[in-house]
Parts: sequence; structure tokens; C-alpha cells
Amino acid sequence: MSMREERRPSAEVVARLMAEAAAARSGPPGTRDGLGDQVGSGTGDGDGTGGDDTYGGGGGGRIAVRPIEEGGDHSSWWVGSAYVARCVLDEDGSELLRREIALRDLIRADLGVPVPRSVASGEWAPGYAYTLDTRMTGVSGEERPVSPAGEADLARMLRALAAVPVEAARAVGVPVAATYASGSLVHNDLKGEHLLVTEDGRIGGVLDWTDAVIGDPAQDIAGLAISIGAAAAVRTGLAAGYGAGLCARGVRIARRDTVTRLSERRRGLDDSPLPLLRRQLARAWEATGTVREAGPGDGPGAGSEAGAGAGASRPDGLSARSGHAGECVPADDR
Repeated sequence: MSMREERRPSAEVVARLMAEAAAARSGPPGTRDGLGDQVGSGTGDGDGTGGDDTYGGGGGGRIAVRPIEEGGDHSSWWVGSAYVARCVLDEDGSELLRREIALRDLIRADLGVPVPRSVASGEWAPGYAYTLDTRMTGVSGEERPVSPAGEADLARMLRALAAVPVEAARAVGVPVAATYASGSLVHNDLKGEHLLVTEDGRIGGVLDWTDAVIGDPAQDIAGLAISIGAAAAVRTGLAAGYGAGLCARGVRIARRDTVTRLSERRRGLDDSPLPLLRRQLARAWEATGTVREAGPGDGPGAGSEAGAGAGASRPDGLSARSGHAGECVPADDR
């Protein structure tokens, strides 16, 4: 953990950074994307709802900026209608942000789904990094369901991640999960707010790659289970070529984690919104019809994730029984 005091940028600081980025922007032909125009005119509502504040950016330009509400974290800002500024709050975050930018550049061409592109980056204060990213299309996966075509988008992404050479990912700083010595590149945090879903249910963008690791791909199935539902997560994993045992293990991870987080929330150890945790739990505990036991070829440790023990009480009417590795299952998936 960083011992430095947390710092937060003001809207004026963000506006100054964006003006400097616009003035310096001189990418190769075909990469200019209107940053200078938006800075110069102050056009565009940051989140499409109006009410943005505009600030002088130097040279007479005006910049429309608006903080993005993310659990009280105002380090992210809409800039005009086409950009998002992300300013880290501590030194540790700077290292993660620089790694994320490098990883996105590594995987973008072959990923099969859009990821943000950094058009400018640097430090908003000494030791505190920022990036100005292109804004992706769509709304949070918490607000809109994923269509079958969207599931196909996610399956392509999972296949692409599995194909990324481990050494290439490690070369840009992606760590190896301590508990999983061999594996593939995984996003490792595919919750709903990191999936942008378009009006037709396709994936318009996948955000926040700071937690990416070389690890167990079942973790991405777990993330999808809480964001699009266990049944859809299993369909997506199978379409990506994952074994049934790996998919089942991912669902078990999601079920264990959602029970744990809801329990911690009720004990005051987690400040996540209770309705969100309940939605995630309901998705993770959907019936899937998949096998519980891992089969050959499902990867190291397949089927070994332990859930809560048999007989334990479950929130919101869930029940448990003794199953493989002590898993807990809802009544409709016995």
C-alpha cells in the first residue's frame, strides 16, 4: 500500500491537462479525433445529460468537464462528449494505470471487443498519473442486458485473451497470480460496470484492465456470472472453448464470493450498495444445468474451488447441501 496521502484533482486541473493535451496532439494521419475542436469550443455534454461546467483551458479555449460518479470516487471525468479523463489518487495507482495503458495497446487489435484508447497521458501532479481515454459506446451492464450477439462478443474476447502469449503480457507488467502459477491472461474484474452494452445488447467496450493477471480463466467466468448471469456466463465460456468443469468452477467462485460479500455488507465490512449485491447474488445463483465435477482437459485445479460448507445458512433464502468440494447450491440447481 502507498503511504502517500490521497489527492484528488479539481475540474480546473483536469481542464488544464486537457488543454495541454490538445495543444500537443499531433498524432499520425488518421488518428486525430477532434480533441482540439472540443477543447476550443467547450462543446458536448460530458454524460449526455447537460449541465457540464466549462473551464478556460488557455488560449481562449473552453473545456466541458464533469465528474463521473463512481462510488464517491471523482477521479474520473467526462471531457466533452468523446473523452474520459482518469486521474489516479496515489502512487500505486500510477503504476497500475501505466500498465493498463500498455496492456490495452497490446491486446486491442485482436481482442474482438473495443477497449479505450489513451490519446494523452502523463502526470496531473508529481507522481500521480492520468490518461485521457476515448469514450466507448453503451451503458453499464448493470443497466442493460447482454443479447446473444453480445455473448458471442464476450466469447471472442475470452478466446483472444487465452491466445495472448504469457511472456508478452508479462513484458508489459501483468503479474502472475500468486495462487495460480500457470494460466492465461484474464481481465479479472468483469463486473457489470466494466461492460458497456449498446442498445442492441452488443458489447460496446470493456473497461478497467488494472486488475488483469496471468491466472485462472475461471475468474472471468465468475465475473460474467455476476454481471450477465450464471447461465449466460457458462454459454459464453463454452462458446469460447472452455471446458464444462472450468465453467462450473467459475460459477462456484461467483456463488461463494456473492454470499461472502453480502454477508460482509450486513456486518458493515463492505460498503457496496445492498441492491447491487443482491442482484449479483441472484445472477450468480441462476440454474445452469452444467456438471459440477471437472473433467479431463479443464485446466490445472479444475473443479477444486471450494464454496461454503454444507449446512451453512444462506442469505435471501438460499440453501446449501454437501456437494463437490463443499459447494453450496440454490434449490433450483440441485
